[in-house]
Amino acid sequence: MQHFSPAHTDTDIYIHFQKANVIHLGDTFFNGSYPYIDSGTGGRINGMIAANDKILALADKDTRLVPGHGPLGNKADLTKFRDMLVTTRDRVQKLKAAGKSAQEAVAAKPFADLDPVWGKFLLNGDAFVQVVYLAL
Repeated sequence: MQHFSPAHTDTDIYIHFQKANVIHLGDTFFNGSYPYIDSGTGGRINGMIAANDKILALADKDTRLVPGHGPLGNKADLTKFRDMLVTTRDRVQKLKAAGKSAQEAVAAKPFADLDPVWGKFLLNGDAFVQVVYLAL
């Protein structure tokens, strides 16, 4: 059991069952959907990315990854999730750096191309823009 730097919240951990080749990531991995990042309790999108990078370095192609939400995953699933986090962070960061408010960032629809894949569970793209904006 190891602690992550602030990611989903400021108290995230993962559990690595080494002999079984299983890693439980909790809410630092939402398999197939946008995650909730609780900035009110210290969650940060860069921490989410770092947490996923840490697990990707530990996992191999046969590692079973237990997400906080969604089906059991593997390294390929986590790689897709991590890449989505980087893409969404970069898009919102660009809007925020240009002086856009959270509402203006939502109106820009920066995740329109991602929503059909990632916006099917807890959060749609508009809600996730706001989450990312606050978690930067």
